[in-house]
Amino acid sequence: MSAAFIGGNLDALSGAATRLNASGDKAVATTASTETAALALNEAIETAMKDLISKFDGIAEELRTDIKEAHTQLSNADWQGASRENALQIKGDLLGQVNTVLGNATGSLEAEQAAFVGRATDLLAQVKTEFGGVMTQVQGQYAALADASEKTRANLEAADQTIRMG
Repeated sequence: MSAAFIGGNLDALSGAATRLNASGDKAVATTASTETAALALNEAIETAMKDLISKFDGIAEELRTDIKEAHTQLSNADWQGASRENALQIKGDLLGQVNTVLGNATGSLEAEQAAFVGRATDLLAQVKTEFGGVMTQVQGQYAALADASEKTRANLEAADQTIRMG
């Protein structure tokens, strides 16, 4: 039997305490990396939705331009009569319909953006509070186990010293 052995290897008990503390620290570090991932998700959603809304705005502008150009061509065409006048009046109706449809679509996208961002923000809050709280408790439990391991090592070492002196 070695001098550092009485009911258990003292170095192994110290090593276990160190490992338990490291595991507890890892649990808390997991909270930070999870929070970073949740923030990245939030930013990605915002960016994607802004891009989508921007594309809708671009399409809307192209349609408006097409309608205006078609109206200009009709205005410059060499024809007369009620058909010409009706065709020219359609411009206002078409622009109104395009603006209404695209306005509704953009409004829906903005509402979806707000909903997605809200869910991502809720996820981030849960990560910070619930998951972070659990991981902090886990770290506390690992620290308590590490302390118990160190106390056991110290008690065994004291017993070993007592036996040596006795």
